[in-house]
Amino acid sequence: MDDDYEDIETGIVPQVTVVRFYNETWQEIQDKHTEFISTEQRIDIGNAVMFPTEVHSSRTAPGLSFVFVDRKSTHLGNALVVPVRVVENTSARVQTAYYRGSPFAPDTLLWPVKDG
Repeated sequence: MDDDYEDIETGIVPQVTVVRFYNETWQEIQDKHTEFISTEQRIDIGNAVMFPTEVHSSRTAPGLSFVFVDRKSTHLGNALVVPVRVVENTSARVQTAYYRGSPFAPDTLLWPVKDG
């Protein structure tokens, strides 16, 4: 593995099977979203990609961008959101991460929470 990024494997939606998370992107997230202060939150971003509670299609780039949501990882009650963009075939990269309290439009939902 290169020291500049980590590859996160996911199989939740067929459009995305691996997501690259660059160290530079982590630094940008910390610079823009001051609530991201710990190494544990970086791990949470990876877990949101591997084990999301929801996956949505992007409204601005459907088929190219996807939004992984983890309602188990929260900050002040807001869910962790990780938008990714496909760069080649089913390989994507983390664009950013943030916490969001408002719900997503139901028509963008690709993968729902499965009970039991």
